[in-house]
Amino acid sequence: MERYSVEDCDSESKSESVNDTEISESDFFSKRYQTKKEDDRYSPGLVLPLVLGALDAFGNLSESEEVVGHIRAFESEKAGHQYKRYTGENRKNDDYLANPVRESFARIAFRLSQKGMISLSIASLASDCPKLRSIALAIIYRFLQAVKTREAQNIGAWKSRSQIEMAINAIQRGLVLSRMNVQQKQDEHRSQMFHPPRIPNICSLYLARSLLILTKPSDNMYPAVNKSFLRQKDYHGAFTNWYSIPIFMTLFCSVSEAIEQSKKERLWALHLLNDGIVDTLSFRMVSRRHIPELLLTTFDAAVSRDGTIQDDAECILLLKSTETLVKKGGKGSFNHYFHSVGIMDWIQSSMVNVTLNAQHHSPDILAHFIQLTRAVIRKAVYDFPEDFRCSNIWTRMDAIGIANGISDLYLKWHATRTIDSSVPTDTSVVSCVCEIFWSVVKLNELNNVSFKSNNLNPNGMLLESCIKIVQQTEHIVPEYRIKVLAAICSLPFADHSNMDQSTNFCTESLRTLLLENLHNVSDLQPINYTTILHRISTLSLYFKEQDQYTTILNQLFGCRRILINYHGLGAQWLDCVSSVVANFGKHADMTSTYLEYESLSNAFKSLTYFSSS
Repeated sequence: MERYSVEDCDSESKSESVNDTEISESDFFSKRYQTKKEDDRYSPGLVLPLVLGALDAFGNLSESEEVVGHIRAFESEKAGHQYKRYTGENRKNDDYLANPVRESFARIAFRLSQKGMISLSIASLASDCPKLRSIALAIIYRFLQAVKTREAQNIGAWKSRSQIEMAINAIQRGLVLSRMNVQQKQDEHRSQMFHPPRIPNICSLYLARSLLILTKPSDNMYPAVNKSFLRQKDYHGAFTNWYSIPIFMTLFCSVSEAIEQSKKERLWALHLLNDGIVDTLSFRMVSRRHIPELLLTTFDAAVSRDGTIQDDAECILLLKSTETLVKKGGKGSFNHYFHSVGIMDWIQSSMVNVTLNAQHHSPDILAHFIQLTRAVIRKAVYDFPEDFRCSNIWTRMDAIGIANGISDLYLKWHATRTIDSSVPTDTSVVSCVCEIFWSVVKLNELNNVSFKSNNLNPNGMLLESCIKIVQQTEHIVPEYRIKVLAAICSLPFADHSNMDQSTNFCTESLRTLLLENLHNVSDLQPINYTTILHRISTLSLYFKEQDQYTTILNQLFGCRRILINYHGLGAQWLDCVSSVVANFGKHADMTSTYLEYESLSNAFKSLTYFSSS
């Protein structure tokens, strides 16, 4: 079994460079579709040549006059009748006679169509590999040849033959028109005219799924899809919407009298959009129809009302489609979403709306909203940091508000999620929250803005929420534990006055460092640890009991080896210990214990001084 990959040969030159080497045609396709990712699907580069070989074998035999003549002569002699030699002169009289080869050809085409081979061939027209597109076109031609035969009409089980013929004819005429348009624009490059045109992925996906629906009249989408082909009257029903979003607006803005049917049509359109956007070309096609803005406004309206199961599914698909557009649209999606649409402002406003209406909807909506926020912020931080820094978008962005809102959404999701909910998983959502926190800090670094973690902010992070999030990071790898902890410590807190919460946060932070020590993780930046130590020394001002100080100091001494030996943070560690000890000494009732830790701290200072000198 070959492994499927989205990687094709990029262009004609790329395929020619492969053909120059001594590689067989089967090896050519198998190498092009190899991937490291495990996938049990068959490669089109493996399946389509086999399908074409089977159709060509019977198709060529059915067209051979000599073969057909010998078969008919054998049948006539077997029946005891005298047979006239099958020649061109009496061919018209023999057209109505049985042709077993053509009958076999029609039956093979029928069985392959039931397996979805027509749809797979049409979907392969979006491949970057010209050889694969040529094979796909040859298969489509053979199917069109088969459905027009009298033997195909006599197959009673092939009731969808007329719809398949209508769709393939529309595609064939549309490809001819497309080739004519290219030929008019590029007369000087006539050699390129023989290469099958590459159609956009979302268009090929629509046609492939339409062929599957046209073979099932009982499908809920059959009336809408069949009507879309019947409406095409130009150029004898040719399909000409190659660079548009076929029937998306018709289905998404459905005006069907049945409410349930309207919801099914919208969901089908959203699935098509989510699966069809794979590159910048697809995004340009979508943005020309103002679909990104339509998705955002539709989500705001859908999440504001009491939702049913179908409404929740629609909200999730809206978020997933928007996330796909953000990820796959390249720089075009960055400019469109950040400059034209203002997606950062939309996230900050919708975050409040989602939180208020969370009780009326599935908790998976909260998780997908977190994933969308991660994709948007990642687009600005890692994909186009210079463009984002030079724009004035960040001046309107409330980074603290985003981090605080995401923490509320995550905690609500974790409290209301169902046990059997497998997508998205707890680990994936926690990873998204970690990355959002860290990206928010990174955004401010890109724009030369730093949070003053010592100062309080009325809208800052709540200690209780921070403790719960740090505890949840036990389910992921240690690197993310340190990252989310350092990001939280880099953000301003709303209140430090709660003694128990301050102690719990410091305890969880040092426990994270100790766990990292056990895992021997030593490839993180020292700035992460410095931020954590600085936050601990700040929170120690609010300790009031001796047990709190002794617990924190004991944990700090336990972290000494990893901070000094692995990361060279002896000075930062001593500053944190000295700060905690100094705050310890402010309480008169703890003098004896304080003196013990002060002498221990001084001993470590002396040891560090002599070792450095």
